[in-house]
Amino acid sequence: MKDESPRVNREGANAQSDPARNRENLMEVLGWMREKPGLYLCARTIDCLRAFIYGWLAGAGYPPGETELLMVGFQEWVKERFHVEAAMSWNKIILFHSMDNFDALDQFFALFEEYNAGRTPL
Repeated sequence: MKDESPRVNREGANAQSDPARNRENLMEVLGWMREKPGLYLCARTIDCLRAFIYGWLAGAGYPPGETELLMVGFQEWVKERFHVEAAMSWNKIILFHSMDNFDALDQFFALFEEYNAGRTPL
């Protein structure tokens, strides 16, 4: 039986040589994940999503410490949107302002879509 699951083109996966393509791949996977999070996450929580994203970025070749660079703009946007001055990660801020982990995951996708609609591509 042929495997027809969605595949991400890993050609040029080195983040330093093609960061725009790596971001595009991640955005594509997040789109699939929004529809069926259970296929991608060990648990339907925003913390598992964060681990997935940073694992993806590390696997794409971003060195440790630089994996946050792709999400820095989103981090700052979430802090501003929720008027947070404390040092909290985007996932903890969203969880704090959600009913539970399931809601937080749904909120992430809505917020990330809103954030990306208002920014220019890499």
